[in-house]
Amino acid sequence: MDSSFTAGSSTRPRFDKDVRIGGGVDTIRQYVRERLVDELHLAISPTLLGRGEPLFHDLDWRALGYRTAKTVPGENATHVLIEKT
Repeated sequence: MDSSFTAGSSTRPRFDKDVRIGGGVDTIRQYVRERLVDELHLAISPTLLGRGEPLFHDLDWRALGYRTAKTVPGENATHVLIEKT
């Protein structure tokens, strides 16, 4: 996570524009755990790439205030939009 603030701090950065998070699953999980992600777009494709890292493991997304807002099946991928409520 960005070292400009401490998780759990009362002074969190405020963004009025879209911010994209770069990094892997661990980075995304850290931001979701701190409820800093407003919207997450997942493109799920049925390609076997190995074991990978689990994005949903040990996170109670509903308890953190997230919901599936939209699911759009496509020819090559299913797109899922997750939003913070």
